[in-house]
Amino acid sequence: MDRHFALDYTLKSLEKVLDSAARHAVRQARVVLKDAAHQVLGDMIAAIEAYDLERPGQKEALSAWIEAALAERAGMLRGQMATTVTEVGRHLPGDHAATLARKHGRWASARGRELINAGESCA
Repeated sequence: MDRHFALDYTLKSLEKVLDSAARHAVRQARVVLKDAAHQVLGDMIAAIEAYDLERPGQKEALSAWIEAALAERAGMLRGQMATTVTEVGRHLPGDHAATLARKHGRWASARGRELINAGESCA
């Protein structure tokens, strides 16, 4: 499951074909996503350590906390990525800027999470 896969994959693909300032700008956009992922991981570790999962109701409380924390972080990241993508777009040729804007628009409007390759069996 990864809400950011398509956007990050687009950025990674652009990074491969660009050079100089454009490549650096795209790389920095990927760093924004990676930093956000590390923040979420830190949040989850802290939450797991704070809840006594042996006590009744704690698993449910933790789950609710995690959902709320993910929603809050996603909202913050939407704002941060809007600014980042606008800045990166200034460094890109027109067709690349349009691709990034399209992918960012889809990413920003998505709600919830979906499984990657959900139709494929893991067995």
